[in-house]
Amino acid sequence: SFIDSVDETGYGQLPGIKQQIHAPGPTHYTQIIPDNYCDNLKIIAHICHDNNVRFIAITPPATNTFLSYTTPEGFAQLDSIIENIRQYSHIEYHNYIADSMFRADSLYYDASHLNHTGASLFAERVKKDFCL
Repeated sequence: SFIDSVDETGYGQLPGIKQQIHAPGPTHYTQIIPDNYCDNLKIIAHICHDNNVRFIAITPPATNTFLSYTTPEGFAQLDSIIENIRQYSHIEYHNYIADSMFRADSLYYDASHLNHTGASLFAERVKKDFCL
């Protein structure tokens, strides 16, 4: 059902129309990263290093709605994890979460996921930024 397809900020997608509904209601995110995320990144970083593979990590863009429901503590947690993992291995990282190029709602399927147009634009940006 449509209610089942609502994302974490209370946004859902109808064909060609994005609308906010009130169930389930938006919450404020103080933890946007799962507890074991940093450990998993360390494992991946070591595998990449051992196999001479380039490690690229990104934080994808999100809508202003998603950003407005994320607390300063949530953003600080993200920054802390990246700084922590950099101590263990060289990683190339870029945070696109609030990038001005991706502010238009028309680029999103819902409050935290890019649609086809947004994803295509984002892929080109990542290719350029990391010389891929």
